[in-house]
Amino acid sequence: MRPNLNLNLMNNEITVVLTGFGKFQGVADNPTTHLIAKLEEKYNKFPPTTHKAIFKVFPHVSVKQVTLDLEPIYDSLRRTDARNVVFVHLGVYQSCPFFRLETNAFNDATFRIPDEDDFQPTNQKINDNREFNDCIKSTLPLTELCASLKADGFDVQESDDAGRFLCNYVSERSERLHPLLN
Repeated sequence: MRPNLNLNLMNNEITVVLTGFGKFQGVADNPTTHLIAKLEEKYNKFPPTTHKAIFKVFPHVSVKQVTLDLEPIYDSLRRTDARNVVFVHLGVYQSCPFFRLETNAFNDATFRIPDEDDFQPTNQKINDNREFNDCIKSTLPLTELCASLKADGFDVQESDDAGRFLCNYVSERSERLHPLLN
């Protein structure tokens, strides 16, 4: 039996924000770029509903550019008074042979490699209003989603640490925004 992934929102408008990344050091062709394009293509074939999806690939993988690209999305969500927003940020971890569902975002910008603008922060807060390394946990039913994906044959695991690069940076910013929307 498949787990019940009902978010109790099906009778309400839901906005899903899906993001991916372009190339960065060591990843010449980021698969999330192609996955976002394919998901957007499939979404656009569905008949219109009250549910919305926003698709965004960050082609230039840098803190500066990602921040600039996220602000119009956040502003749009605030302006439209979006209430039920789900952020799905896709990333790549080269040495991992399976999919990872990240459960946490940390207020810690300590990059092991520089971003595409050659920025490599160490021990910096992403959100100045929170304690350094403060952890925000996802409110999505990731344990159930992981079980469902495994039942469908996917090699997937929950992870409690996305590392300290742009995946964590984007997740942290979105998690901090979430209470402002709901």
